[in-house]
Amino acid sequence: MEEAWKTALSDKLGGLLDALFFDKAQVNRAGDKMNVFLHADRLLTDQEQEKVRGAFRGFFRGVSLSVRLSYPALGQQLCADIAPYRDYHTHRVGRESPGSR
Repeated sequence: MEEAWKTALSDKLGGLLDALFFDKAQVNRAGDKMNVFLHADRLLTDQEQEKVRGAFRGFFRGVSLSVRLSYPALGQQLCADIAPYRDYHTHRVGRESPGSR
């Protein structure tokens, strides 16, 4: 699966493929809902995240699709020094939970 998704979406994602790693996909029994889990080795901007979601949605038309991104490689860096990631996290929390602003 790792190489298949890269081949299928290479024209849509281009250079982003180098930062993404396929983890798993979950599909419901009816085949109309899918969750795709990816790991990224760097923080993706909102525009890059939307580009990834759009590429998967375009490939799996007619399926309710959720793309989940995680950043396991950044865990130690974040624990060592949160300063470079502060703006990113503040933005994400504000976006996911506007009342927290």
